[in-house]
Amino acid sequence: MLKVLLGLFFAFNVYAADAKEVYSLKDVILKKHNSYYTIVLATVLPSQNYQKIITDNNIGYNAVAYHFGQKDKYVKVIFGAYESYEEAFDSLIKLDTNLLSNKPYIEKIDKHITLFHKYENQL
Repeated sequence: MLKVLLGLFFAFNVYAADAKEVYSLKDVILKKHNSYYTIVLATVLPSQNYQKIITDNNIGYNAVAYHFGQKDKYVKVIFGAYESYEEAFDSLIKLDTNLLSNKPYIEKIDKHITLFHKYENQL
């Protein structure tokens, strides 16, 4: 029994050491960390139900929708904050097929931080 407990303890510690840090997209935007990457899930008109993209796919924990353009003409839905393009790509290929149908792509987050603050969006 002691061997089993020690084995579980060791396995947990190794897993915890190998786990990658998860970055909050909302924190990255608010703190203006420009070096990250994000996944652009959609660019839509406000009349389209952009919140449905987030709620139907249960990604509200790390997704942001923000308005931009003259008279808030468009809404951009972005997901995740990643230290590298490779991390973002790993996450992109694991997205649900509903999200992949919109042809998501990866971009540096700096442009989105600028637009978010320029058009005075709130989290």
